[in-house]
Amino acid sequence: MKGTKNSLVTLIVLGIVIASLSIGVIAVASFRNVTEENNHEMLLHYCSEGVESLNSRFDKVEELVDTLADCCEARLESAGELQDKAFREHFIEDLGQFAYSITVNNDDVITSYFRMEPGIAGPTEGFFISRSSAGEKPQYLEPTDLSAFDPSDMQNVGWYWLPVEEGKAVWLDPYVNPRNGVLTVSYARPLYIGGEIVGVVGLDLDFAAMNREVGRISVFDSGFAALMDSNGALVFSGERELELPAEAVEQITAAEDDYVFSSFMDRQQLRVTASHMLGNGMFLVLVVPDAELYATSNQLTLTVVLVAIGVSALIILVLTGLVNRVINASRTDALTGARNRNAFLERCDELNDAMRSGKHPAFAMVVFDVNGLKAVNDSVGHAAGDKLIANSYKEIAMAFAGVDIYRIGGDEFALFIEKRTAQVAEKLVADFREAMALKAGTGAVDFAEGFISCGCALYETEADASCEDTFSRADKSMYEDKERFYAANPQLKRRA
Repeated sequence: MKGTKNSLVTLIVLGIVIASLSIGVIAVASFRNVTEENNHEMLLHYCSEGVESLNSRFDKVEELVDTLADCCEARLESAGELQDKAFREHFIEDLGQFAYSITVNNDDVITSYFRMEPGIAGPTEGFFISRSSAGEKPQYLEPTDLSAFDPSDMQNVGWYWLPVEEGKAVWLDPYVNPRNGVLTVSYARPLYIGGEIVGVVGLDLDFAAMNREVGRISVFDSGFAALMDSNGALVFSGERELELPAEAVEQITAAEDDYVFSSFMDRQQLRVTASHMLGNGMFLVLVVPDAELYATSNQLTLTVVLVAIGVSALIILVLTGLVNRVINASRTDALTGARNRNAFLERCDELNDAMRSGKHPAFAMVVFDVNGLKAVNDSVGHAAGDKLIANSYKEIAMAFAGVDIYRIGGDEFALFIEKRTAQVAEKLVADFREAMALKAGTGAVDFAEGFISCGCALYETEADASCEDTFSRADKSMYEDKERFYAANPQLKRRA
């Protein structure tokens, strides 16, 4: 009764403190909303500036390719003219000189090329002008033999066959050009005269120049920019390690025409991204730590919290300590320090409520049973049995770090593995069973060390109407594991 009274007093005091802080909290919340809006706008500004700058490169390349294509089409009245060898050679020479001047006068352009339709004059007619880096003098190289590669070989001939198949100008994802060894982004346009394909003309953009520009984008203190290709694969993040989860990638690539804000966990740090599709189909992604993005509002919130704690410290520290002891005692197993059966049932109720609301929580349940407890109790006493139970809890806690473990019976424990994949849960259980099997493998089993059987079941929306159904399947799996244990160790006396 005294504990109940103290708990009520504590709740009343906390209620008064919370009420006194309401005005301050509302003010902080309003300021935080404004700050977050401004920060999103600032992040959007950084992203839009980067998109605009990179798109200017792509626009320029597209204009140059269009100019080269217009020059080509202006010199031809019909595709039949190219059947004449002398005309064809003169045509290629003139177009090549124009392409050479484009390459020389544009540092971002690494390669310019024209390839005639193989059906008109063979698989190597055209020109290939290339250099390995900006500032170098371009060289005329032998054109790639189109007949030497399968049309599906994107690395070697994708620049030709993809625009032909699409029937329009296309950007290719970044790839290393095998002719000059340079990582490039290629823009190629098919040429039609009188509706008949006569070839493909295109330019390769130095991808390293793009990377340098993206690497110079600074976002707040430690934010940075990255590039993804049109399929969502990361192609550049500078010297930063970045692994975007599939959900974030899907969200980014699904919105082609809009700026996308998303967040994800990276090495226990929440990060926020702003992204947009570029003119060549790639995606610019800006990444900034959540704490940095909202540093100002977080600081204000922290200040208010600290002031509130300072004002209320004496009352809260005294009474909260008592409440915590009462609550923890009611939910903690005295022998092991694990959560007790009441806490387990509370968590089951929470999961059941989620199931009834249609949320279908993702979790796995693992059930444990200590082998040989009766033998220990009968042979060396219950104190040794208690020690065995406590040691078994510690062993489970080491194997399943970071999750709450519940003692649900005398020698029975259970835990929930939540917000992880089924493969993770099954792997943890398999590793635990293997560790138990290795320990028992010598044949000389000392039960004081603790030998534990376990079973696992994943919550299935169709099979499980409640948490209890999942528990039943996990319990059955545990008993099957126990049968295997005793089958492998027949010298041991089964617990009754």
